[in-house]
Amino acid sequence: MKDSILNFLFPNHACLICKGELNNHTHQHLCNTCAENLPFCTAQPTLRDEKATQHFKTALAAFSYDGDIVPLILSLKYSNNGLVASALAPFMAGTLVKYFKEFKDTVLIPVPLSKKRAKKRGYNQAELLAKEISQVLDLPVLTSVLERTKSTEAQVKMTVVERAENLKNAFEVKTTDAVKNKNIIIVDDVFTSGATVNECARVLIKAGATAVNVITVASA
Repeated sequence: MKDSILNFLFPNHACLICKGELNNHTHQHLCNTCAENLPFCTAQPTLRDEKATQHFKTALAAFSYDGDIVPLILSLKYSNNGLVASALAPFMAGTLVKYFKEFKDTVLIPVPLSKKRAKKRGYNQAELLAKEISQVLDLPVLTSVLERTKSTEAQVKMTVVERAENLKNAFEVKTTDAVKNKNIIIVDDVFTSGATVNECARVLIKAGATAVNVITVASA
């Protein structure tokens, strides 16, 4: 009961992983020990369907989808835990800074949810992450430019080819002027097969974007 009251009154009271008291300001909502032990990603995620055309230039992930990252992402994705976005987005921003020398004409676009799923969930976890990254890198976030035009089936048990087919023509750029001649960074939570971000990249390039890159919390 005491912990519940403290967490309610002081949401930054405890580490999101070990629940221990935070006594440092190095990381948001994570103690130094837990932050240092996270499964940092050591290889860039790639499009799993080797026969498909890759429309994004580069995909980056801050972590591997393993260990303590898994429950954190699930908490962000299904429990509307915005503290997780605040905790992990700085690592995503750091990953981008390590890879890109500059961010000229760059905007962030979160992968959109279908209207049905957005209404049911009440929020978009990719949008939460994008807004947190925006605070770190001072980049604009476009949340109403890319739209999911059809409700796709859950992809957990689908093959790589089935995922790509499921997402075919699932996205549409509503305002081409907003992306024309821009460098786009697509933001999402997990890179699995890459089919979702690749389809997003395809329509963004078609709408006139100069280049599309991807940043996710984790690579599965």
